Amino acid sequence: MGTRRDGTAVPAPAPIPAPRTITGWITQPRENLPPRETHALEQVRLACPDITNTRNLARAFADLVRHRRDHLLGEWIRQAEAAT
Repeated sequence: MGTRRDGTAVPAPAPIPAPRTITGWITQPRENLPPRETHALEQVRLACPDITNTRNLARAFADLVRHRRDHLLGEWIRQAEAAT
């Protein structure tokens, strides 16, 4: 941890979670994430706004599969292509 000239400490940046960890947070149903992980995902999302689109697309796709809404797949593909 460094210090500023006025003697106050400069906070160390938060450690970046591993991609596998972030993927786990994104793919889990929202209600299954503990508050600490929900907060950590929010911090990652704020640091990298593209994570929000990724999260939304992943959850929408999981919903399509889980609830067998194959009739919505074309729309999901259009949204995914527009996000890139």
